[in-house]
Amino acid sequence: MLGVFALFGFVAISAGIKPSGGNVDTIIPQLFHSTLSGTALGLAYAALAIGALVPASVMSIGAANVFTRSIYREYIRPNATPGQEARVSRTASLLVKLGATAVVLLLNLQFAVNLQLMGGVLILQLFPAVALGLFTNRFHRRALIAGLVAGLISGIFMLYQIPSVAANGKITSHHFGGSSWPLAHLGLATRFAVYAGLAALVVNLAVAAAGTLVCHWRHIASGVDLTDPSDYTADEGDRTVQRMPELVDGQRTYRARHARLTP
Repeated sequence: MLGVFALFGFVAISAGIKPSGGNVDTIIPQLFHSTLSGTALGLAYAALAIGALVPASVMSIGAANVFTRSIYREYIRPNATPGQEARVSRTASLLVKLGATAVVLLLNLQFAVNLQLMGGVLILQLFPAVALGLFTNRFHRRALIAGLVAGLISGIFMLYQIPSVAANGKITSHHFGGSSWPLAHLGLATRFAVYAGLAALVVNLAVAAAGTLVCHWRHIASGVDLTDPSDYTADEGDRTVQRMPELVDGQRTYRARHARLTP
């Protein structure tokens, strides 16, 4: 989808199409408006609208699944039925859509764009805790959590230091204006800037590495691994694997991980 839009944008620029009001986001609609008419123009505009809805629907479904499976079923109602999970998931998905619509309609449009950039900075901080925690046990779990917290705090602080600059070079907001963090904040005499998420990730990894050394030096236990090698492999017909019909008709034996522990 992004490749198609990029191709259309390249064609529009090559054809000398100018964006409306200097807004580059309008260059593809301008291309359609200048080359199509009637039904074809309506279909092209409809395709743009559907293309905008696809990522929104994917993100709302993903957020609903995360809430239902990782929060609702794990901590609120471990014995929830598939029907209850489905209702909670639909409600969560609807609330995410309404919240996103409210952000676009009620907040400044540029702030809505910057908010998405800020979200990328914060999501990136999950990489060490998730990737390193899953694929290696060299990092202490408490150190990974400390690194995650440090990355989130430093990322938010860097975003707070980034001003919002209009097309004419005028500063419209002194805070949360993008994701490019000026290196001048480090005392360097340069105009270069780095992605705030990458800088925060460096802080994240540094804290995780240092925290791991401290935890090992103080002999802090790493905790008990609740997984088993059999959890990662299963053949067809294995009785431990729940098939889709069992989820649909409600016959299930799922228990939240925290509820599996015996006192």
